[in-house]
Formats: sequence, structure tokens, C-alpha cells
Amino acid sequence: TVHDDMYLVRRDEQGEALELWVEAEHREEVIGALAQRLSIAGSGDWHLALVRSGAAEICELTRDQFLPQMLGYEHSGALNFRKGCYTGQEIVARTHYKGTLKRHLQRFEYHADEAPLPGEELREVSSERLAGTIVEVAPSAAGSWELLAVVADDTLESGLHTAAGNTLVLRPLARAMI
Repeated sequence: TVHDDMYLVRRDEQGEALELWVEAEHREEVIGALAQRLSIAGSGDWHLALVRSGAAEICELTRDQFLPQMLGYEHSGALNFRKGCYTGQEIVARTHYKGTLKRHLQRFEYHADEAPLPGEELREVSSERLAGTIVEVAPSAAGSWELLAVVADDTLESGLHTAAGNTLVLRPLARAMI
């Protein structure tokens, strides 16, 4: 340990994805110590890895729109039905024990000049009906974007597009990180 005020956060069950939280004043010193043993990647690489693994994080634009199960939190260990009390517990538990979800988190890729925003709606290609909502977006290689969206399960086969008309390509989730 370099400083007592650092926190190590495990982002997966295997302990392979970690976050190190450190006070800003010690940032350069900690990075220097880590760089002697690890290769350092930028925050964009980390954000893309989170998107690829299905680690959806809620922001102001997506607050209060999803149940934890829609985001796959029960698969990653971020949601535990045997621990403590929290806001909305009754609805979340009722969905878990008695309900059936019809919308789930999916990962998509598409090519466009500009990124869509979290909270933006997705439409089904064939009918133009509302199909889902973007949760998270990260830039990828060669001008493409990768995103996480909660979408209706019955719209995946017909295809989806953004408000700007960009067609989405479904990609697999790794489901490794929280």
C-alpha cells in the first residue's frame, strides 16, 4: 500500500477486474508505482471494457428508468436478494420471485459520427415502435460506437435503430464485471 486512503474495488467475482480509488493529490505517485508492474490504459479503454462486459452504470439521464434485473445486476453480484434493505426493495423482490421481465440489457455496435446519449430511445426497424433505451455509450475502433441498452426481448430479431437512423448490430455480453 502506498497510502492509507486508497480503496481497491473488485468489479468481478474472479477478482480479475479491479478499480483503485485514490486521492487526487497522490494520483501521479500511485500511477508511477503501478506502471512499474502493469501496463496503463486510458479511461476510454476502461469504459469500453465496462460496456463490453455489460456493466451498466446509471447517470442522471437514465435515473429511475430501470429495475436492477433489467440491467443484469443479479448476474454480476451487484444485486443480492439476501442482504439488507434498500429503496424499492419490494418491487425488485416481487419481480425476482413472481414476475417475468420482458426487457433486458443488450450490447450493440454501430457506425456514426456522433454518439447517442444515454436515455435516448431506440426504435424497432420494421414497425418504428419504441423498443428500448440507451444506458451507456463508449467509443470503439474505426469510428464505431458500442452501447448498452435495455430493450424489449421481442424486438431483437427485427432489428433496432437510433433516433438518427443508425442501425444497431447486436454483440455478445461478457458479463464479467460489476
